[in-house]
Amino acid sequence: MRSYENMTISELSRITDTPASTIRFYLREGMLPSPEHRGKTRAYYGEIHVQRLRKIRKMRDNSGFSIREIKNRLAQAIQEDDWRNADSSTQFDRKEDIINAAIALFRSRGYDRTSLDDIVELAKISKGSFYLHFTDKNDLFIECADKVFLDIDREFDELKNVHDFMQRLRMRAIMFIKRGSHFIAMLHLARGTYTAIPLRHRMKLKNIMQNLINPIIQDLDEGVRQGQLADLDTTILAYMMMGGVEYGIYYLEDKSDEEIEFWVDRTISLALTGIYTDPEKTVPSALQAPK
Repeated sequence: MRSYENMTISELSRITDTPASTIRFYLREGMLPSPEHRGKTRAYYGEIHVQRLRKIRKMRDNSGFSIREIKNRLAQAIQEDDWRNADSSTQFDRKEDIINAAIALFRSRGYDRTSLDDIVELAKISKGSFYLHFTDKNDLFIECADKVFLDIDREFDELKNVHDFMQRLRMRAIMFIKRGSHFIAMLHLARGTYTAIPLRHRMKLKNIMQNLINPIIQDLDEGVRQGQLADLDTTILAYMMMGGVEYGIYYLEDKSDEEIEFWVDRTISLALTGIYTDPEKTVPSALQAPK
């Protein structure tokens, strides 16, 4: 990451895309720390000014906060950070603490059941410090959603010692339906959020889908290697199965464990056996994969 030091106000203006007049206004309002003065007329700015200007812009543009609201949030965070680091010469960036706390809470509770108070409490920071890094909970979710879905199988300890691919498919589907409905809610939120923001962030949505699909593909690939499944496109089948579970969660809401397990067994059988009454029936030529 590039570090910015010893910049003139014109360089700071160019790097942050902030007019020099606005920078001077923020200085007068106490929203920026004073620059380093060398001589009577020379003032130099550094990394802290770049980061603070970016935070101010984020609060102003993304949340529409007024100057007074921004000043209050900055003042609260700065005061608390000064108190927290009174005996330390090094400023500690709390952003990673916030992200790690959010990932843990989103994974265990889901987005809707996690409050901002929960996040700042687990991260051991104040709301003021939170607002130095993120404008709100949704802004934080955009930042870390792909990590929330990373290594999804670690949520299901029961799979660790199961090596039969069919049993793993069945157990994963049952456990996901019973305990993972909040992941589907977050998936829908991520879809709506990432399609409405700049293209560079949309790769995270692709990463989320891969984190959900890859364990299913791996199990299907194992079935192919063992000769128990035909040599098929396991990616297509994995997406079909994930789609079935995703919408099956709504169908199975308030259903008993026995009903859920029956539905999963029937769905897997349908996916792997097919629906033709004639076992010799093949896929129409128009639907054959392109060569």
